[in-house]
Amino acid sequence: MLLMREETFGPVLPILVVDTLEEMLRQANDSSFGLSATVWTRDTARGKQIARQLRAGSVWVNTGLASYGNPLTPRGGFKQSGIGKIGGRLGLLEMVDAKLIDIADQSHPKAWWYPLWPNAYAFFKAGLTLMHDQSPAKRLQAALEYLRTRR
Repeated sequence: MLLMREETFGPVLPILVVDTLEEMLRQANDSSFGLSATVWTRDTARGKQIARQLRAGSVWVNTGLASYGNPLTPRGGFKQSGIGKIGGRLGLLEMVDAKLIDIADQSHPKAWWYPLWPNAYAFFKAGLTLMHDQSPAKRLQAALEYLRTRR
């Protein structure tokens, strides 16, 4: 029925009796919405385990709305509920557009970047041999070559 499939936001508590925990999780997660949920149980550890499996933005165990007034807790839903996050670090990150700006510093050129120096091939070959060859003698020889050919 619609009461079980829509976000009601009213003083209504729909109850659906199920036979197994798996069926409860399937029914609870079978929705286009996922703003919040509550789990009520005598076994708090099991409640925490169930809460992790519910697809909702906020899940309370043995309480409801307890953290809503706390500005340090993020709130927001999953799926078609509560677009974005507010509150806490996640809420702040919702307002951030992260961008990488990488500028080549020619005073400290990267060993793997253009322009390569004349011994670059020997340097990288020696480094790979040093890291991956099984022969201790070859690795020692590669270490010396690595030091000799570095920039």
